[in-house]
Amino acid sequence: MIGDNVCNIGLDRESGVLQRINYEHIPVHFPGTGDIFASVLTGSLLQNDDLPTAIKRATKFARTSVKVTHEAGGECRNGVMFEGLLHKLR
Repeated sequence: MIGDNVCNIGLDRESGVLQRINYEHIPVHFPGTGDIFASVLTGSLLQNDDLPTAIKRATKFARTSVKVTHEAGGECRNGVMFEGLLHKLR
């Protein structure tokens, strides 16, 4: 973490290309965000998106889910409110 920024990093083993996606940190913790990230990443790759696109999509969706939940005053123990954001995936 550098300042308010953190990142997700992925390495394409075949090409050797390292992908780094920076995003602004939101100082809260919700359970399940890693599962959401992994699910969106996997779904994106299964739709034949390249790794950089998949990482960007997963990062944006997970962060948006956290931001929306935090701004709505959602309790951390309940996880993020991502259901209303599913339409943004495509």
